[in-house]
Amino acid sequence: MVELSVILPVYNERVTLPILLSKWSRAIKKLKITYEFVLCEDGSTDGTQEIIKSLKYKYPISLNQKKVKRGYGKAVQDGIKQAKGKWLLSIDSDGQCDPLDLKKFWKEKKKNEISIGWRVKRADSALRRYMSFAFRILFQVLFPNNYIHDPSAPFVLYEKNNILKYIDSDLSKMAEGFWWGFVAMSYKRKIKISEIKIHHHPRYSGITQVYRISSLPRIILNNIFGLIQIKFSK
Repeated sequence: MVELSVILPVYNERVTLPILLSKWSRAIKKLKITYEFVLCEDGSTDGTQEIIKSLKYKYPISLNQKKVKRGYGKAVQDGIKQAKGKWLLSIDSDGQCDPLDLKKFWKEKKKNEISIGWRVKRADSALRRYMSFAFRILFQVLFPNNYIHDPSAPFVLYEKNNILKYIDSDLSKMAEGFWWGFVAMSYKRKIKISEIKIHHHPRYSGITQVYRISSLPRIILNNIFGLIQIKFSK
């Protein structure tokens, strides 16, 4: 029986992935949790696919793979559907999340339906932090709250059965801003959320594969419309 499925959207993380799985595997085993890694590989072009083949001999990996890039949000949704665990942990595959923080989340998991990280000292570029600050203003207008500081943090622990029913309705409306949509959906559906402070580190290697400068106007518009759709859809 799998207690925990760790969902990782993966795109061009050939260098990062072996280090990441090693560290997370050690941390999970210390907590004596039965687990699997759900790798949602998204048409990588840097040799990541070949690295995954070798990693499958070392770790319990469930592979959800596409030949062409489907996008961050769709990759996470597919991972949720495929996961075998009762509890799901969603993190990014860039190494910025600290596996030692899992202990706090696992201890608190039954107090709320969703636990989300709060990156108090966020190790992202000034542009990324400014974008999040500006987008949070819109988020607050649409979904007023005073207790979630970091709605876009990709460190989220939740029960699969609480979320699965909303995958193809609310959560399909967000792409790169998936976690904004996830938290918005939770408010709308009155799902209880707690926030836990986490450590946040620089990427293990390379630069973000999602928020490229040339893509920002499209990303911003898509996710503004996505949040509005979540707010007003049934």
